[in-house]
Amino acid sequence: MTGAAPVLDALVALRGQGLSYNSRKGVYCPTNAIYWLKECNKSSSNTIIITNLADSGKKSVSQVTIAVEPTFVHDLVRGRDVGRWTWDSKLKVILPQDPKQPAKAVPEAALKTKHPKTFGYFKKFEKEIRDCALLAQFFDPELDPFYSSYNVGHYTYAKFKVVWKEISNEIEATVIESNGTTIIPDHKLVLVAFDKAEPAYFLSGILNSSPVGLFIRSYGVQTSISGHIFEYMNIPSYSRSDLIHKEVVDIARQCHTARDAQLANLEERLDLAVAKALSIPAKHSKVMRKELRVLRDG
Repeated sequence: MTGAAPVLDALVALRGQGLSYNSRKGVYCPTNAIYWLKECNKSSSNTIIITNLADSGKKSVSQVTIAVEPTFVHDLVRGRDVGRWTWDSKLKVILPQDPKQPAKAVPEAALKTKHPKTFGYFKKFEKEIRDCALLAQFFDPELDPFYSSYNVGHYTYAKFKVVWKEISNEIEATVIESNGTTIIPDHKLVLVAFDKAEPAYFLSGILNSSPVGLFIRSYGVQTSISGHIFEYMNIPSYSRSDLIHKEVVDIARQCHTARDAQLANLEERLDLAVAKALSIPAKHSKVMRKELRVLRDG
């Protein structure tokens, strides 16, 4: 760990393990150009018209506009769509994973029978998908469906997800609430899944605070902010009976909807609340905030 002398003692005191948190990566599709959709329009009660992105990533494939069943078409959130307290979804993704066992794709026979148009869409790209290294690396090409995707689990479909970009100058977390739709993070994002809102907003508030931001900068490679933060920092789990935890949740919720003029004041309040939650003396919290501001300004 490196840092200014006045804050090193406080930073060292934060070391530990956040055993309550299990971070995951977003979905890794074999070929984004096939799975990512730039257009998606309702055709009938049973089908939608999709158009794949085609020229996304290192490999370009044919662009297809075709009708499929809507079951496996979801909102996609990429790394570029996520910021501090913010997220957006500009694309869709078609992801035929088994709802009961999300780590596995729907078997070919079942997809062909129950969702024949979706199966037909992927069949058009079977050669391109099989040529991708992912299938052989993480699956059995002889047994697993050729359209299988990696890094998928029940956590992928959780109602509340705290996400942040793995590649960034500093951690910038936000809460994604599904609100009746399925929202899929891609593999450029790190996520922690929750069933309830309060623990999610609590974690987002902790991660976006100055003490945690400074802690991560003190040891981390700034272009790789993965789930390792929970191996090195003792972040407490949310407690409904803790008034300070509730304060962090309340402020974090406001930060997600605040305008720029309000955000600075809210984040200053957040830093003070997080300092209390992490047992950081108020004087150290102010020094940390100032130190992080200096680092951000370069």
